[in-house]
This record gives sequence, C-alpha cells and structure tokens, in this order.
Amino acid sequence: MILKFNIEEILKVTMILFAVIDIIGSIPVVLSIKQKAGGIQAGKASLVSFAIMIVFLFLGKSILDLLGVEEKFFAIAGSFVLFIIAVEMILGIKISRDEVSSSASIVPLAFPLIAGTGTLTTLMSIRIEYNIVSIIIAIILNVLVVWLVLKNLHYLEKILGAGGIAILKKVFGIILLALAIKLFTKYIREVDFSKKDPEKKVTADIRYKTGRYKSRLLSGGEQEISYRKTLTHTVLYPISFCLTSENKTHF
Repeated sequence: MILKFNIEEILKVTMILFAVIDIIGSIPVVLSIKQKAGGIQAGKASLVSFAIMIVFLFLGKSILDLLGVEEKFFAIAGSFVLFIIAVEMILGIKISRDEVSSSASIVPLAFPLIAGTGTLTTLMSIRIEYNIVSIIIAIILNVLVVWLVLKNLHYLEKILGAGGIAILKKVFGIILLALAIKLFTKYIREVDFSKKDPEKKVTADIRYKTGRYKSRLLSGGEQEISYRKTLTHTVLYPISFCLTSENKTHF
C-alpha cells in the first residue's frame, strides 16, 4: 500500500463524504432529535461517528474476505446505494426507511444519521479508488465539519434557510450520482460473465491428459498397464503405471 499526500485527491474524497453524510441537509432532522432528547452532545456524536468510520475503513475488507465477497462486487453494490441516495437528494423523495428514535448523541445521531449505511458503503467503495491517507484526512475534515454544524445548529439554519439547504442537497446529489455511475462503469468491466466452472475445467483437462498418457504407452508396443482409478469430485486421477516391456516410455 503506497502512502502519499495528494491535496487534489483529499478534496475529492472530502466532497464525496460530505455529500454522503449530508450534515447540512440533515439540520432539520438533527433539530428534531435535539428537541426530543432535550439536547445533544456535539463532541460525543462526532467522536463516535469518527470511530465507526475508521474501524469500518480498516476492517471492512477483512469482513468481505471472511464472507468471500470481492471488493469489485462490493464497489458495484455501493454504486447502487449511492445512486439511491443521490436520487433521494435530487428528487426530494424518501426511499430508505431508517427510523429516528428519541435517543440522542450516539443513536441515531452518530449512527445511522452521520455514519450510516450509505457512509460505510461509500468508504469501502472509495477505498478501492483512492489512497488510504486521503480517505483518513477526508474523514477527519468531515468530522470537524459535523462538529461545527452540531455546535451551531440554529445559527446555520437561519443563514441558509430552507431554500439554501434544498439547493445544497440537489447539488451534492448530482455529485453523488456522477460518482455512482463512475464506480459502476469502472468495476462492471472487471466482472467476467463468461467464466466457466473451474472444477469442470480441471476435470476435462485431467481426463484429456490421462487419455494422452494411455495413448503414448500403448503406442510403445505390447505392454501391460496396471493403474488404479480414484474417483474424487468426478475427476479420474492415474495413480501408477507399471510397464513390463524393455523399452519404457518416460514423461
């Protein structure tokens, strides 16, 4: 893994995560949670969401390996999730059904509102595309933005207004839509739809070679061939060939 500091890449990843987390567009929801709970802890919510994102960033691949899922398939699945989030932001509709309870800083604020399924899926998808250092820095920057927003909720709501929040959601929705299309078109090309069953291929290859060996032995003259057939996974394995003629055939 190559560690490098790339300002342009950091800005790209920061904008992507900012669009997915959508803390500005979530201001009305956060205000509702604050009213129900009687207050929220901005620092606690920010730290918990940061921890969730970092843990998933590093352990997400191990989880996929454990489940036998390749990263390219996860990236394709992630592109569908990003597509749905983008459509929600652009058209102002609600497709996902994450429920918001009356608890405060950790649930549902840190998870799933800030570090939700969309954010975690995006982290795994962009990890294939971008450098790990850029992603970590982008996470830190976004957590700082989240903390600032949570600390200044009412002030930001007055500055942006309902119209400003709606415009921001649509702009970042288009950015997410473009990223979803980019991920899908890039990794769908790596999927080999014509791949055959490897077991069948090995079976056919061994049977072909076994036939060649028998043919070469028989063509050397009168020989007595003794071998044992072992059937494993429908594959015929030649165990031993005992030749009785003076001229033995070597392979």
